[in-house]
Amino acid sequence: MLPLMTEKQPLPALLRAVVAAGCVIFAAGIVTLQALEAINPKWILPLWLIWAVMTLIDGTLALALKLVTEIHPDGICVFFGPLGFPSKRFDWSEIARLYPRTYSPIIEYGGWGIRWGKSGTAYNLRGNQGLQLELKNGKRFLVGSQYPDKLIESIRSVAPPALLSTDPNPT
Repeated sequence: MLPLMTEKQPLPALLRAVVAAGCVIFAAGIVTLQALEAINPKWILPLWLIWAVMTLIDGTLALALKLVTEIHPDGICVFFGPLGFPSKRFDWSEIARLYPRTYSPIIEYGGWGIRWGKSGTAYNLRGNQGLQLELKNGKRFLVGSQYPDKLIESIRSVAPPALLSTDPNPT
């Protein structure tokens, strides 16, 4: 079933730069060890092979990895693309309520990525805006978003109205 809305958040440019810098530093270390003759020559080829594989995998993931949030007529699906896993799917029947909110990635979840913290589980890659899901089983799940209002607008067209809340602290 095709989603009504899809939001794709790429890995932040700074993080991609850090990955690239790590690959360059690793290569510089190999070159330095060779130049100083501080390493057994039989280890040079294996080190370059490790570097090549690491650069290929890290580079591919850094360029292709994105957090994908899809709004479907029957629920919400969140996953990391292009791999498609780990993924979470929430049917409207599982959700007690949901609302957009500002959060503190460092304080509440210890950073970005797939995180577990005092506020529940979060899938986030950047920023401090998201969609808070409070599940009927008592668990909380936060989906990071650059466009939480657009997600809510799309959800409003298919979800039961009782799920939507603009007040994170209802009385």
